[in-house]
Amino acid sequence: MDNKIDKLLKQISQLEAELKTAKNYSLVWDKENTKEEIVAKCEKYIPTLTQDKSKKIINKGNSNILVEGDNYHILTSLILN
Repeated sequence: MDNKIDKLLKQISQLEAELKTAKNYSLVWDKENTKEEIVAKCEKYIPTLTQDKSKKIINKGNSNILVEGDNYHILTSLILN
């Protein structure tokens, strides 16, 4: 039993060493914390949804809608409306 635990601990140590030396990929935000343009616009103006009848979807009485736009803007619009 101790032999299995020793092997596992050795393997864990090896994996930890590999993680410390491996390249690290992640999202990095700029140091100035500059907001994206759409975020700044949503803070200054209230986003609204407008209907475009030329893109009407007919689907046998179901009440679905299609919302088109920037993800942040659309999510903000859905939360506020």
